[in-house]
Amino acid sequence: MNEGDEKRPVVELEVERLPPKGASGPPGRGSGEPTLGQRVRAAFDPVAAGILVDILDALTRGVLAPLGLLLGLPLGYFLGIKAGLTRRRALFLGLAIGIYCVMPITTVIPLGLLTGLYLRFWRE
Repeated sequence: MNEGDEKRPVVELEVERLPPKGASGPPGRGSGEPTLGQRVRAAFDPVAAGILVDILDALTRGVLAPLGLLLGLPLGYFLGIKAGLTRRRALFLGLAIGIYCVMPITTVIPLGLLTGLYLRFWRE
């Protein structure tokens, strides 16, 4: 044996693969992909929000119009927070819904659709 042929220690490494960003577990099982129920809920939440706004608008006609602002502001804020908006954007949504419910002749404006678009656009 030569001087350079002495045994050197062998270092063994085990590689740990991290799941993709946003995934919580190992790939394949629980990889962060939404289930069918979660996808359906994500699709219908903005629609349900719009329906609630349209119902509030229908209930606050005529003499009850001032209640539209008082009830529309917290409803819009709640829907915005539930949809994952920042507090500022949720407050803006609540103010817009409150003003919408106070305005006369709003049945021709599709606020349900507009609310859904707003929520989907600013969702974080």
